[in-house]
Amino acid sequence: MLVLANRIKQMKNLISLNISDNKIGVDGSKYLAEAIENLNLLENFSVKNNGIKNEGVTYLFEKLQKITTLTTFDISNNMLTSDSFRLIGRVIKNSKNILSVN
Repeated sequence: MLVLANRIKQMKNLISLNISDNKIGVDGSKYLAEAIENLNLLENFSVKNNGIKNEGVTYLFEKLQKITTLTTFDISNNMLTSDSFRLIGRVIKNSKNILSVN
């Protein structure tokens, strides 16, 4: 995941990123969060079915809430709890462009 995350960092014009079904877990979530931090054009983001838990969600959504172009994200089929949903709620509240959440 680290190699892919480093490549994603270089893709400044990326508008859609789907890393679903890869079982990235907490460590992969951390690398991915660092990679997406400066993707200011990102509109679609999917990490469904990756074994992501609260800690991984925290890494990702602290970065996602800064991306104002984000319209859809899919984090379905992960190991989310009420703590995760509170964080996701903050992202939705802070982004006026969110159209779809799974």
